[in-house]
Amino acid sequence: MAFSANVPSMAEGKKIFIFPNEQNVVTSIPLWMKFFCYDYNASAAGRASAYNRSQNVVSIPGMTNLKSLICVPAPAHFVSSTQHTYKPEEKIYEDDIVSMGISATKTAITIADFALMLAKPTYLFGRIGLELGKYAANKGLELAGYNQLVQSDFTDQVYKSGGQVRSYEISLYMPCLSIEDSRKAGEIIRAFEALSLPTATSLLDAKSTFFYHPPLWIFGIGPLDSYKFDPDWSGYPQISVLKAVKSKKIALDVDSLSALSNGLGVFKPIAYTLTLIFQELEPAVRVTGLGTELSTFITNRSGVITSGGVRLPIVNPL
Repeated sequence: MAFSANVPSMAEGKKIFIFPNEQNVVTSIPLWMKFFCYDYNASAAGRASAYNRSQNVVSIPGMTNLKSLICVPAPAHFVSSTQHTYKPEEKIYEDDIVSMGISATKTAITIADFALMLAKPTYLFGRIGLELGKYAANKGLELAGYNQLVQSDFTDQVYKSGGQVRSYEISLYMPCLSIEDSRKAGEIIRAFEALSLPTATSLLDAKSTFFYHPPLWIFGIGPLDSYKFDPDWSGYPQISVLKAVKSKKIALDVDSLSALSNGLGVFKPIAYTLTLIFQELEPAVRVTGLGTELSTFITNRSGVITSGGVRLPIVNPL
């Protein structure tokens, strides 16, 4: 199933979430985990490398719409994982010998077909036209694949991607000092859950419903009021999908269900835990230049094709 930019959802307004809610606490926190959520885009320019390496600054993907920015204090644990699947060395077994026999039979049929072509010129030109048509169709598909690069499918929210897949697990703990803090934490968890899902949009008085690819994410650790990330804390994650969201609501005393209250009969959890698993949308690659120094520059395929892995940064997202 192919997806393009999520045009209907571009009418949505951007929403910024910052936890905790208490401003005096916010100003005392030096490091933040920042999650930038964008509309999906099928074009390579919309999925290019997430960073300008010279400045350690986040880059906005081309032709995309920022849907949300979520900021929480930097977590105690940030785990990244790189996993490769390589094709094993090919060996010849009995089944392969049988396959060779079938191939030989096909070759004999092809020779007989060629003799028929020489005997009947119309058949010859018909076959040439058919083969040219097949070639053009295959070339078109190949070029489409080159332009769009890797299209990740989703089936029941399970993502499939070929090549070098990197994933990231982020565990957050959000203790709440007030009922407003608790409300804000609850909003953030609902936002992560909702923005991990495909989008459904109904048009023409609900007579037509369209489903769109889940949003894309860029994330990292750095100061609150800029797009800068510190790669020693968060590395260089590329544009990802949010693969899993797991949350837990905590009371101070489970037996008595102690919670935060506004004194008017409203009770909220006193703390939340949240585990997020992100998976890069495209395979990662290592990029080398003409210099003699060993390169450890990692980007995604879109970044290599469209921008050489470097994109223009945007400063001050808030």
